[in-house]
Amino acid sequence: MARTASIVFVMALMPVSPALADTYHGIGYAYSLNDVRAMFPSASFEEVNAAWLKEGEKFYLITGTGIVGSIRIKFDDIRKVYSDLYQKEPRGTYQEKLYYFATSLADSQAYLVEWVRWSPGYALPVRNVIQKYGKKHQRHIDEQDFSVTYSWPDRSIDVDASDDGERVINVNFGFTQKERDAGYALRAKKVAQAFVEAGQPDIPSESPSPPTSE
Repeated sequence: MARTASIVFVMALMPVSPALADTYHGIGYAYSLNDVRAMFPSASFEEVNAAWLKEGEKFYLITGTGIVGSIRIKFDDIRKVYSDLYQKEPRGTYQEKLYYFATSLADSQAYLVEWVRWSPGYALPVRNVIQKYGKKHQRHIDEQDFSVTYSWPDRSIDVDASDDGERVINVNFGFTQKERDAGYALRAKKVAQAFVEAGQPDIPSESPSPPTSE
């Protein structure tokens, strides 16, 4: 099982495109909750009420047949960004209508991937990850709980390791600035497309005040 899972781990981390070179299972930055559900149509999605979550954030645990271990994803609500843009946009413009439309997106479209955590669920050696991402990593020992972390800042990836620093507990996938830019560009394109498909609706006259992001 460990050998098979190791092969799956390596295959899952193979580059899927130049802009998304180190994603897990191709889960990209700013993918919507809908996008991720479509990638794992038979998986179980459990919303986790983590104590550190803030307003406009969601955290999901994803498990199921074909997924080695488990995946956890933190999502942020993009409607806050569009609300701010709407409030700053001059009245009567196309962009004003677009931004207003975006503030009313459904949760499944508005919550976007911020980072991804994979927990292998078996004894994956840290050396396998070092072999994958290179020896130019940083090793940290937390001052509070003395946990061990390995990180590759240029890839926005870090590994939570066992107490002895030998086994992987979690692999955390952040995103580089290039990946973030590509993700936001793709999301903006999809929102604009949805706006057009909806018939470019006008802003309701009975709701002249812009929604707030607070």
